[in-house]
Amino acid sequence: MECPIARLLLTGNSVSLFGLRRIGKSSLLVGIEELIRKGKAVPVTLELQGAHRIETLVGKLMQACEKEGQGTLVDGIRSLYAGASTRMPAAVRAVYRLVTGGAGEGQESQAGVKDVLDYLEVALGPLAEKLQKSDRKIVLILDELPFFCQDLHGQGGADKRHVAAFLSELRRWRRDGLTMLVGGSIGVHRLERDLGIDPNLFGDLNHEQLPPLENEDAAALVAALVRGCAFDFWTPEHAQGVIAAPPAAYPTFFQSIFLELQRAARGRALTAERTGEIAVETTEKLLQDNFFPQFNHRLTYYEAAEAEVAMKLFRVLAREPTPIAADVLGKEFPEDWPLARKTALLAALRQDDFLQKLPGNHFAFAMPLVAAWWKEQDALAG
Repeated sequence: MECPIARLLLTGNSVSLFGLRRIGKSSLLVGIEELIRKGKAVPVTLELQGAHRIETLVGKLMQACEKEGQGTLVDGIRSLYAGASTRMPAAVRAVYRLVTGGAGEGQESQAGVKDVLDYLEVALGPLAEKLQKSDRKIVLILDELPFFCQDLHGQGGADKRHVAAFLSELRRWRRDGLTMLVGGSIGVHRLERDLGIDPNLFGDLNHEQLPPLENEDAAALVAALVRGCAFDFWTPEHAQGVIAAPPAAYPTFFQSIFLELQRAARGRALTAERTGEIAVETTEKLLQDNFFPQFNHRLTYYEAAEAEVAMKLFRVLAREPTPIAADVLGKEFPEDWPLARKTALLAALRQDDFLQKLPGNHFAFAMPLVAAWWKEQDALAG
């Protein structure tokens, strides 16, 4: 299957991928990892949610390299710190504690969290060089990086300047040739709002959005689920009712629908009509309980004036079945807003999966889920 994200990574382009929870981002990352391997490169994936220390990040990186069979690379990384002594920078000694388990380290050479944070470039710079000089191309996948940065600040003792220094170091890695996929369920613009991070630290990333399944792939997934459930009553009419129910063909909808179909069947046949009804009911529940609240929550992170403009943009997009030109949307912004503020809002709305930018400087809803959410919001607002 063609995957634009994997193609970008294999050709040396770094990517950002932010998606709603339960929309299938984790499954997509698994597929991307496999395509990277087929492309003769090595995917090194770090799941960062719940982590809040630089040393933990280094440990996760080594574990991921071990998992991919890169023992020589791991040995090279460990060698960076294996000779830690009182003459080495405190940052290196602190990372050394993690990668060697503290073996042979005396009390006089111990260092703390603050040492790592104050000397990030010293601690992490040689690590990047090892990754870049690997025999096989390394693609570094940092899943939930925004959460890690927030927790690095909130729980890990990092000042805002430390988080900025860490992200600046990652940008230097990319600039020096280390390909990277930055992912998560919240966009990096949240770091700009919460921690004052310069958005230019992510300006080199190609922003990609999670696409729904193509018709052929959706049909194949439904067929696989039918086989898994052993539904001997299944017909093309049953499949049509299931595929037509969700506003977009994301795997999570079909998986939830078939869980409900299993409960409803319990050894008896279901009519195509009843199957379609269950599919619609399950889809609506998933929208109301999972996806719509995520959009509502994301909108709360915007300033009141920005949220008001965003809703005006949504209303314009909902009126037309085709993408809207940027100059048409531009009329919805206050006249006294500088261009930088308008651009920042559009970028944030793209990262939060509200909007997508199309060729010809046109905009549309990022996905049918947004259109469905806004249709309900607009109706509730009267």
